[in-house]
Amino acid sequence: LEEAPLRTLPLPEGLVNTSYQLPQALVRSDAVILVPALWRDQAGAVHGALETLGAAATDQVLDDSLRVDLLGAVEPLYVFADALRPRVGTETAPLNAILAGDDACAVDAVGAQLLGASPAQVPGLLLAGEHMVGKVEWAEIKLNGAPVPGVPQGTQSFEGPAGPQRLQLAEATSN
Repeated sequence: LEEAPLRTLPLPEGLVNTSYQLPQALVRSDAVILVPALWRDQAGAVHGALETLGAAATDQVLDDSLRVDLLGAVEPLYVFADALRPRVGTETAPLNAILAGDDACAVDAVGAQLLGASPAQVPGLLLAGEHMVGKVEWAEIKLNGAPVPGVPQGTQSFEGPAGPQRLQLAEATSN
């Protein structure tokens, strides 16, 4: 017999629903590794790991609460965000970077900063931080690695909530 394409996954602490119909392959996976293409739309919203997980998990229209639920239900093992030539509005920015980490929220927060945005401009990111399914505060995010070649100087140094920050980036993980 063929497996059902969807499987019900209970999520008692869900913000929107207490269970979700998710693709069988996603629920049964030993590891979920997200590989989003980082980009910023013309309205300023940044799209990355949270949106990619949502697209892989459901065909529902994603709102912030649903993104947080899905992140709680299907915790990615690792995220590799493509920021080589991200689209920013109608242009591309030659950042030549790959962001990587074990926390989808931390990777999206760093990606937002790289694109000149704040974590508040990543749909669902602040709500995810409030519900502790990921790190979004700079004091909680550990940045490792060498400075990103080709990134304009203005994006390597920035003012974070805890004061001046230097973006030395290869990996963004939770502490």
